[in-house]
Amino acid sequence: ESHIEYNENGDDHLTLSGTVGVVVSGSSVVVDSSTAVIKAPTQVELATDQIWIGENTTTDPKISFIGAGGSGHIHWDSSDDSFVVEDKISVSGSVQISGSTSGDLLTLYNAVDNGEFIKCITGDTGTSIELNGQVGGGGLIKVFDDNSTARIYLAGDQGNGRVYLYDMGGEYIEGDGANLTVTAGGVIELSGS
Repeated sequence: ESHIEYNENGDDHLTLSGTVGVVVSGSSVVVDSSTAVIKAPTQVELATDQIWIGENTTTDPKISFIGAGGSGHIHWDSSDDSFVVEDKISVSGSVQISGSTSGDLLTLYNAVDNGEFIKCITGDTGTSIELNGQVGGGGLIKVFDDNSTARIYLAGDQGNGRVYLYDMGGEYIEGDGANLTVTAGGVIELSGS
């Protein structure tokens, strides 16, 4: 059932077909094409210890993932010596990030000034912690209660940096390096046993 066929009246492809499989063997296998396409009904397995992408050209290599509802990309940015992931990432399980340089280990970028950088969700529904960017570049950390309502706000762009309680309204704690100020929208109550 094995054969080699040139489809002259169709897509002009040369087809190598085997009932069990096709083996291409050599110390170096070169696919010389402007567009190399590998197609499989379900999966493609590369049984090797290393995969090299790119060939030191002026164009940084990119991997694109095309899905039914959209696409995502991973590319190497040689100007910054870093990987850039475009669009959203969903990770199941634990994640460990390690590095060997004295620079930033993880940089998160959001094109929207007041967008979310990190959101921690418990039980697939309830938000527990959010790390947000603010208009102008400030940072905001929100801590939520059991009903996914933000109750504590750590706002770096407010005053000298403020801790808001209950909501970002009139109650907050603020320091200026020497003095601690407790501000209330109404009454300050002190209680003890």
